[in-house]
Amino acid sequence: MADDVAVEETPKAPPWKAEKTTAQWGRFLVFEGCVMTRRMVGSRYTARFILDKYGFNYATMDNESCCGSPILRSGGEELANKQRTVNLLNIQKLGFDTIISACPGCGSQLSAGEAKRMGIKVYHYMELVYSLAKNGEILHPDMVDPLPPLTVTAHDPCHLDRGLGVDCNLMHSTIVNALPNQTWVECEEHDRCCGAGGGVRASQKDLSYKIRERKIKKLMRTEADIVLAACPFCELQIDEGLRKTEDCSMRSITPQSYLAMMFKDVDEGVDD
Repeated sequence: MADDVAVEETPKAPPWKAEKTTAQWGRFLVFEGCVMTRRMVGSRYTARFILDKYGFNYATMDNESCCGSPILRSGGEELANKQRTVNLLNIQKLGFDTIISACPGCGSQLSAGEAKRMGIKVYHYMELVYSLAKNGEILHPDMVDPLPPLTVTAHDPCHLDRGLGVDCNLMHSTIVNALPNQTWVECEEHDRCCGAGGGVRASQKDLSYKIRERKIKKLMRTEADIVLAACPFCELQIDEGLRKTEDCSMRSITPQSYLAMMFKDVDEGVDD
């Protein structure tokens, strides 16, 4: 292990775990990303909570640096590439060849360039949750019984749908339909941008909010309780828009937070 890179190890696996799915993924490193570690910390907590609950074998880097995606979208290609290389080399030194990205923007950036040459595979967090649902292992004995009835729709993040080539609509629907008392409803234009990424929210707020307004209108038509957004930046953008919408109780959360809220002990160890 490299002396200048520290890894936070996963705690000891719980007594119950989804053996088939965890074996399928093996040991991997979770790249959490700047947005989730600094702004959407609740999604960071639930991501780790779900990994621990199902007994995945993972580690995180305590000196993780920016992947370079925001820099690239701002025109700094050379610096962005350097950031990616630094992260990939550190991950390779630690002996990992599989990265699970909690942010599609990070995943899209890290999977570009030299990752393939270095033998490093990059996946997104939702692919883990989807594999639990697909393998029939998503139901857990620590879940609330019965699960609260909810109507759920989803937004497909651009970097996940187009950048990483993930079939978000299939994964969202599979996850929701695998849980009792949950009703899946597909949103029109579910794969259309929410206006957060590509540097738009940072540099062109008026345009960003106009794009979001269109997205919010489509989401509202579903009459869902929850919008799944498998990207912390999309989650932030959409939830902010929903909260500004009059008489709207719909909220946007990540798939891991959606799954985590169904556990009896999700709030244990969380400070008030």
